[in-house]
Amino acid sequence: MHDLQTIAKRLKALKPRIPLIIGAEIVSFSLDNFDKQGFHDTIFKRWEGRRENDPGRSLLIGRQSGRGRRSIRILRRSATRVEAGTDLEYMELHNTGGQLKVPVTEKSRKFFWAMWYKTKDGKWRALALTRKKQLTINIPMRRFIGESAALDKRIEKAIENELERVHR
Repeated sequence: MHDLQTIAKRLKALKPRIPLIIGAEIVSFSLDNFDKQGFHDTIFKRWEGRRENDPGRSLLIGRQSGRGRRSIRILRRSATRVEAGTDLEYMELHNTGGQLKVPVTEKSRKFFWAMWYKTKDGKWRALALTRKKQLTINIPMRRFIGESAALDKRIEKAIENELERVHR
């Protein structure tokens, strides 16, 4: 057992680390959601799948880069506050869901034709021939970060573990 002064010093040293501990738990929780392909609040809710069949490819990971997943980190921290998340705008749209309006340009039409010649999939031909000047794309909500009862429990557990270390 340690004396009261030793415990007080350890608690004082722990105080500035608490935002980092919380931030690390938020980042870890979000990455776990990516790995599990869903969001855990009071229950686990799996993300809505793709309309097209694309086996072997995880949602929100992309075909190559995984840039969105890697962008999740502690963004800002102070002595009393921590903010974790991503600075990529499109990841916020994936997290909340919504609509995306994309202009149809000559460059995009060339891409649509190239995809049609490559795949012979009628959707690409239809996109290449559309008279629309703008396409509206509905992005389903695939929440990976945000308030969660499960996250709150993880944070409480991490802080309790740190407090136990102070007491040892």
